[in-house]
Amino acid sequence: MFTDTKETAYKSKRDKPHFTFSDIAKHAARKAQRRKSRIQDTDIPYRIAKLFIGNVNSYMIEKLYEYRYDKFKSVRSEWKIYGDVDIFQVHNVVTELINRMTEGQPENVRLQISLENK
Repeated sequence: MFTDTKETAYKSKRDKPHFTFSDIAKHAARKAQRRKSRIQDTDIPYRIAKLFIGNVNSYMIEKLYEYRYDKFKSVRSEWKIYGDVDIFQVHNVVTELINRMTEGQPENVRLQISLENK
């Protein structure tokens, strides 16, 4: 009446795949062609344009306007960065922006910065 579940699970083993010698030879030939094309592709030098060109000061930081909130004793200002900034200059540009924003402010000033790419 009750059947053992272990016996039925072991009886339904999957058969091994049956490959012919021609299937194996075709697979080996395709794999060799892929390996050969991959080796040839690595010989081509890749160049990234304008990556290491020294455009250190090709940007300009400008304050657009400033609002003072007496109720909250805070200041809101909007700044804009003009020019080209690549990924290697982002840290320097943000550092310079923070320095310009905190000029004339006390040492423990709090900042909230949001960046927008236009």
